[in-house]
Amino acid sequence: LDGETEGSFTLEIKETEGDTTIAEATFAAIPSTADTQVIMDFPDGTIEHAEPLIIDYDGNGETDLSLEPKIGEVVTTEQLDTIPPTTTLSFSGTQGANDWYTSDGIVTFTATDNENGSGIDKTEYSFDNGTTWNLYTDLFTISTEGETILQYRSTDKANNQEETKTENIKIDKTAPEAKISFNKETQKLDISGTDNLSDTSVTILEKQELISTSKKTKKIKDWFPHWYKKHKKNLPDSLAIITDQAGHTTSLSFEKTKDRDGFIFVRLLSIGYDGEETTLKDTETQYQWKIDKQENYRFFASSLKAGETRLESRYFSKKDETRIMEKPKYLKEDNDEENDSEDNDKRPSKTKLPGMVIPYLESEKGEIGIKY
Repeated sequence: LDGETEGSFTLEIKETEGDTTIAEATFAAIPSTADTQVIMDFPDGTIEHAEPLIIDYDGNGETDLSLEPKIGEVVTTEQLDTIPPTTTLSFSGTQGANDWYTSDGIVTFTATDNENGSGIDKTEYSFDNGTTWNLYTDLFTISTEGETILQYRSTDKANNQEETKTENIKIDKTAPEAKISFNKETQKLDISGTDNLSDTSVTILEKQELISTSKKTKKIKDWFPHWYKKHKKNLPDSLAIITDQAGHTTSLSFEKTKDRDGFIFVRLLSIGYDGEETTLKDTETQYQWKIDKQENYRFFASSLKAGETRLESRYFSKKDETRIMEKPKYLKEDNDEENDSEDNDKRPSKTKLPGMVIPYLESEKGEIGIKY
């Protein structure tokens, strides 16, 4: 049908067999202009299986109205679809903690229109706060770590557009890394976690806690029962567990060779990411110090080893400088710092740094490095 002027039209349809009317339907008071184009298809020649009356009101090639015929009833524009569709988002990935996912995930949109509605025309999504809208044609994958803001909406064939919805998808596929250092305020070994996406927390279990077979201890992490069974006959002196907000864990087991006032000597035995453990060899840290009554450091030294790499540092309080020694050695537990400082003042150093600098061990993808 072609429109001829501004106004409205009525379309009556009858399906007959001989002189008998089998079915009839009416569309009444349908608005039109001189540009209006109307199409209706009858695939099998019956009203029952007829396609909707498709109305392009302004003749621009897009559907403005879609009206389903109703046998024995009159359809008017008052019965038009005015309700926007509803879209739901499904994200399938490995669920972590605190609404984080620990893997790539697949996004699927499902759009539904209201009963007797005009049907879904399109679903769109945006990654840039609605500046660019992408037409959804099939499921897609999000693999970027961090927080991804995804907006989406659907439009039905009556041009009812859903209010934009927003989903914050958080992905963290990487366990945290560890830093092992001397805390000059507490004179204790500090273990901390670093994560590129979220904060971390540290739990330290001493040997007596590891010996315990309580359910509370074994349920710290899913991998812990397997780890405990593996190490039960030869438990380390302590186990540090670093956890990020997504639920990833990095575990460090230690042997405390010496741990007393003024001297710490600790060996790092293993590192594990989400339960996948790697045994470490020749990874250890020594710290030696003495402070005066005003809690100023009169003497401080460190000797750290990670595989083939060793580093020794010496702090000279009178000059307020730290020297990284050229030929690093183990520290002697019974050092007299005054004689030792005099002796070490004559030793060659490859670097001189202002103030008291404390070297430390840091992990990176299963490897342990020395930094300062």
